[in-house]
Amino acid sequence: MNGETFRPYIKVLFVPAGYSLTVDFNVYETENPALFFINTNQYLDIQSATDEDAFLIYYNRDFYCIQIHDEEVACDGLLFNNIFEIPKVDLLEDQLKTVSQLFNQINDELNFRVAPVLHRSSLTK
Repeated sequence: MNGETFRPYIKVLFVPAGYSLTVDFNVYETENPALFFINTNQYLDIQSATDEDAFLIYYNRDFYCIQIHDEEVACDGLLFNNIFEIPKVDLLEDQLKTVSQLFNQINDELNFRVAPVLHRSSLTK
């Protein structure tokens, strides 16, 4: 995950409960399903996973015009580059259902178009 392939991309990682991962120098154990927001050049390493699949969406900064329209997008400092907050959102039951549906719809759409932007698989070796 921390190789050169993904380093230049912004990443949204949707992981189920039971994962252990490091973002920068902080280790996170997911007791609940969670979303992680990882910016370019941030260190990400997944130490352990369960049998449940995780989702990874990655894109470059130009995808949402973050560099040009950061004030309108409001991602910088809120989801990304916030040194005071954890880059993680634990999902409640109703949120989990909605997020799962969204990621599954994205996955279905991308599989239909055969685009390699979303990977649904266990992210550990």
